[in-house]
Amino acid sequence: MLHLSGCSSLANLPHAICRLKCLKSLHLDHCVNLRVLPADIFELTSLLTLSLERNLHCHNLQHLPDLVSKLENLQNLVLTCCHVRI
Repeated sequence: MLHLSGCSSLANLPHAICRLKCLKSLHLDHCVNLRVLPADIFELTSLLTLSLERNLHCHNLQHLPDLVSKLENLQNLVLTCCHVRI
């Protein structure tokens, strides 16, 4: 589990995150300046939960990569209170 929730200085998620092959849960809640998820996020093959919950400013996140659909084990995509273009 990796919680980066509330990290207001985070604008881009580092590509190195995608090397965490055993990561099951990634929480990016309240990251108000987050704009980009790495295009290779699909490499998180064990990811069960991706959460952007209650990020009232996640309209800054320009888009979710189409590759999110390739996350075979993803069970929870949490976009509560988000204005993300999918």
